[in-house]
Amino acid sequence: MDINFLHLDFGDGVYAISAPSGEQMYLVCGTHRAALIDTGMGIGSLRAYVRTLTNLPLIVINTHGHPDHAGGNGEFEDCPIYLSPLDLPLYTTMCTPEFRKNDVRFMWGDEVDKIADLFITNSPETKLLMDDDVFDLGGRTLRAIAVPGHTPGCLCLYDDLTQCLFAGDVLTNGDTWLFLDHCLPLTTYVRSMLRLLDLRLPIARIFPGHLPTPVAPDMILKKIACAKAILADPSRGIPVKTFAGSGLRYEVNGGSIIYNPDHLEA
Repeated sequence: MDINFLHLDFGDGVYAISAPSGEQMYLVCGTHRAALIDTGMGIGSLRAYVRTLTNLPLIVINTHGHPDHAGGNGEFEDCPIYLSPLDLPLYTTMCTPEFRKNDVRFMWGDEVDKIADLFITNSPETKLLMDDDVFDLGGRTLRAIAVPGHTPGCLCLYDDLTQCLFAGDVLTNGDTWLFLDHCLPLTTYVRSMLRLLDLRLPIARIFPGHLPTPVAPDMILKKIACAKAILADPSRGIPVKTFAGSGLRYEVNGGSIIYNPDHLEA
């Protein structure tokens, strides 16, 4: 099986990188250094691919601790790697090679055995990533914004140069997962989305952690509308099953959430 990365150049030093298993990472280049936002599932050499796009010194910022976002951290041990301390338990338990291989097996079946030696095997220590941290890349900054819900330590990153929001899994064109055991209540997610609105940041587009990308800024309003409709009537969702578990799915005007009806209120 071939392991290939692909990318789209959005201009202004922003690259969207697609991993072999489908997740999206982003490279944001300043004049002095570059930030790699998420490292994917950790299959094949993301580092080698990134070096075809930039030779700038790198920092790595994980939007959250799930294995398809932080599983490739081990290739970047010599770079500062930032992750919310609230997601460290997820990072240490879910980013192991064994856990990641099991996840990929749901997508690729026994093909995963043919590429077992291409999995990044280590999960290096991370530096604290906190709400409102600012990373100066030279000519642009990335601002961390805490958006707990999908995981306790989810963060978005706002680029002041392009007015783009790198949102991980909290704002996607697909379903926002809020049914996992470690997800926070739906009301917490709503507060996170309302906070994004209250910051009154000019958002040109949203870059999510999964295709399709980018996402229109009004997705924030669509997710809020969906969540509020669920809270008004938790029984309205349709049962769905994913490789990671089951929940109820509801959608409003293209904004969809899979939720646990027994875990709505904080």
